Amino acid sequence: MTSLHFSYSTHITEHYSSYNGTLEDLGDLVSTQINYSPFIFDGGYRKEINSNLNQCNIIMLDFDDGVSINYIKKHFKNITYLITTTKSHQKEKNGLICDRFRLIFPLEKCFDITIDEYKIMMNLLITRYGADKACKDIARFYYGNPTSETYINYGKNFFDWSAILKQALFLERRKQKEKEIEKQPLKYTGNISNNLCDTKKEWFEKYSATQQILNYFIFN
Repeated sequence: MTSLHFSYSTHITEHYSSYNGTLEDLGDLVSTQINYSPFIFDGGYRKEINSNLNQCNIIMLDFDDGVSINYIKKHFKNITYLITTTKSHQKEKNGLICDRFRLIFPLEKCFDITIDEYKIMMNLLITRYGADKACKDIARFYYGNPTSETYINYGKNFFDWSAILKQALFLERRKQKEKEIEKQPLKYTGNISNNLCDTKKEWFEKYSATQQILNYFIFN
């Protein structure tokens, strides 16, 4: 397996030391009192501007609100991953007792994307699987748990982040296009055929997908 790159510190913000190790090494680390992060930071100071995404080959997701470990095991049975439970696992929190854990994917290669692309990709992952929204933070760190239960699955494949990225970028482009369409002024003159369109059908195809049309019609 590819050597994994991550960092750790006894301090919340400073002195993050880079470490190259195996998935088992990472499993041992998360089961201690130490703080850890999937990112490497220049000068050891945990801040987005200091992060080196091109040295990162780990994805971490945090689950705190009802997603079960059994679901993750079944859904990703063919993928290599590490699960580690957190201190609030199966304890009452905000009126809910449930599995609380982190899902860690080792990757075949380091990221070769921008920080913005990383955040867009992580946002889709978070939405799709119900993980903590803070996971997309490029300077994210996690608390270790000396009482954690860890589980390593060696699947046939590594997690394919590039496929998720393609989907996320497509959805982002579509969302931006929809925003641009909504900003376009609707110059209604009372005569549909004269409103920059040749036919009524063309007019409705152009404008009916936008919220702006509601400003020009009264519905009973």
